[in-house]
Amino acid sequence: MSERDESTSDAELVCAVRKGDKQAFVQIVARHQGMVCGVALGILADFAASEDVAQHVFLKAWRDFHLLREPDRLRSWLARMAHNVAIDHLRRRRGDAAIEEALDVADQSPGPDEIAANEDEALAGSRSLLRRTERNPYEFLPVAGKWSHSCWRNLKTR
Repeated sequence: MSERDESTSDAELVCAVRKGDKQAFVQIVARHQGMVCGVALGILADFAASEDVAQHVFLKAWRDFHLLREPDRLRSWLARMAHNVAIDHLRRRRGDAAIEEALDVADQSPGPDEIAANEDEALAGSRSLLRRTERNPYEFLPVAGKWSHSCWRNLKTR
């Protein structure tokens, strides 16, 4: 089947490809490339991405010709494959965009300078408390396991 013309059916081309005829595959690509790119372009609205999808579809078709049950339905098989691959491509692209958007969210946590300043303030407060308790360590102790009113007042005022 080396001499083919436009009248060769898709089913004949599929049978030839299954027998290892690479020229038959080239003719299938030439015949259906526009349709496959068109399906992908309609979904993706990106010409370069639609060409990538078409390349993926034809590579997948080359590997999976043995799975095509009805060779005369080649066109619809390729169209369905183009649709599915384009949708997968769109999902990956949207997933990547969602990840990029998530990375763009401003970090609300304090920076290193704020953390250091807060730690310095806390340390200064505990030093002040330590100095007060060194003067009278019993001033802040609870009486009978309960904090007395004077203990709380001393903690708040000092």
